[in-house]
Amino acid sequence: MNLKVLIHNIILGIQLLPTEICDNILDILSQRWSKMYHPVMKVAYLLDPQFIGRNLDADGMTIIYTILSNQSRDYLYTNTSI
Repeated sequence: MNLKVLIHNIILGIQLLPTEICDNILDILSQRWSKMYHPVMKVAYLLDPQFIGRNLDADGMTIIYTILSNQSRDYLYTNTSI
């Protein structure tokens, strides 16, 4: 069974649970996501040839631009001799 089918089956199974349990599961997953998510993931998504940033919203592109601008500025400041 591939991962996509497994995830689909898990989601279907969760939907059969009582609402309170579903809400608890969603809370746990949301908390976990907020702990592991980092804006650089959006940059990776943009650069991944499989996705090429498909479905990135304007906010995502703004975050990417900010990250890349800051990284470029940091690189220039540390790699220039005056």
